[in-house]
Amino acid sequence: GRRGGTPAVSPSRDEASTLRELLLSVADDWRSLAIRSVASLYRLRGILRFGDVDGDGLILEATRTPQMIRAAREALRVYAPLAERLGMHRLKADLEGLSFRVLYRRQDAAARALYAAGDEAMREVEGHLSKRVEDVLGDDEILCEQLESVRVLSRVKAPYSLWKKLLKKRTKQTGPAETSGELSLLDVQDAIALRVILRARRLYPAEDDDSVRTRECLLCYYAQKLLMESWPPTDGARVKDYIGAPKPNGYQSIHYTASVFRHGAAWPFEVQIRSEEMHRIAEYGVAAHWDYKLGAAAAPPKAGRSPASVTESAEDIAKEIEHVSEEPYHSGDEAERDPSGTNNAQGHSDTEDESDEEADEEANSDSARTASYIEALTASRDSLVQEKLFVFVSPTSSALDGKILPLSMGSSVAEALLEIKEQHGVECSVTVEGTPGMFRNGRETGLDEELSNGDVLTLPISFVWE
Repeated sequence: GRRGGTPAVSPSRDEASTLRELLLSVADDWRSLAIRSVASLYRLRGILRFGDVDGDGLILEATRTPQMIRAAREALRVYAPLAERLGMHRLKADLEGLSFRVLYRRQDAAARALYAAGDEAMREVEGHLSKRVEDVLGDDEILCEQLESVRVLSRVKAPYSLWKKLLKKRTKQTGPAETSGELSLLDVQDAIALRVILRARRLYPAEDDDSVRTRECLLCYYAQKLLMESWPPTDGARVKDYIGAPKPNGYQSIHYTASVFRHGAAWPFEVQIRSEEMHRIAEYGVAAHWDYKLGAAAAPPKAGRSPASVTESAEDIAKEIEHVSEEPYHSGDEAERDPSGTNNAQGHSDTEDESDEEADEEANSDSARTASYIEALTASRDSLVQEKLFVFVSPTSSALDGKILPLSMGSSVAEALLEIKEQHGVECSVTVEGTPGMFRNGRETGLDEELSNGDVLTLPISFVWE
């Protein structure tokens, strides 16, 4: 069938999910996944560069082939999520953007028109807010004394993500006046988003990790209160406390939405505040969607606070931080530290030394970030290959009609046949000994033969897929 002018070409969402898991299970080297994702982007660029396009650079409807649509769907449903899982967010955005242009021509044109009208202003607002948030947090002595580091990250939504958010908002509107209104960047509450990531310093050598974590939770609330004093929440329903009440997958953070008046309009933006440990879990650990989907999520981190803590004042939270950080004993004279946690006992002030140190820290940070993604990916793969195997099932009449079949580890040919019947309603009549024309990896096989990951199972059946 067709929906919105796009032929029903595989992979479907379920097929794409299975294909992603298959690729992960057979990837001994993470770079092979990166190469496949880049190759997908290369195909999309070739389609848009050498295909028949209109004045806006969009593929003409009459010349879109099923092969083009399949390549775009694979990019959107298989390789963009893989790129995100690898931490290659720019690659993910490019894959989504180009596949959006191929699959949804009119919607892409509308989204780009919105950006053309407001992108420059939106990015100026993003830069302005980033600088102001850094100033507000950096000017508070209580916060700086407690922190080893604080980072303020920002982003504006890409056209594909923006369009999805606008459509979601539009489907929720029920009033005739609202439905007839034009879409606007100002309708998306998190078109601009800021993320504050902080790390508390250890106040004395013997301070244990639990104490540091508790202070970090309190400092997240404290930072939120500081920001709310400058930018009050615009919607109480969007003040979310996932530190006091973590999501089932372990995700922890504080969210709230505010607005700033710039360029003659009130620009909404979202603020997320979390500790370095919470950020690591959200990006690479149990809160990462693949890990959670595979059922390998660890128990969520213990919440340091109750949900009611978001109602406390900054002064109340500061008092609690002071109480938590009381040193149980004196460890002697210690070198004074500046608000960033740098030891100034030696009095180094050479600019060149400082820049070299900053470069080393940045390189180490990038290396750690990359290692974290690879580490999480490896953990997902290890969990997956222990629990699942994937078999390519093909009818003897045509290998082009085959499908990837996910099975539990240790499954036999007979269990594969039962799974085919359950998932697709396709039945293969066989005897106990098997049946002529049933092959595993090119040789005749029996029902009790155990399957391995990546096997090709050829059966005397005709698939009629949904």
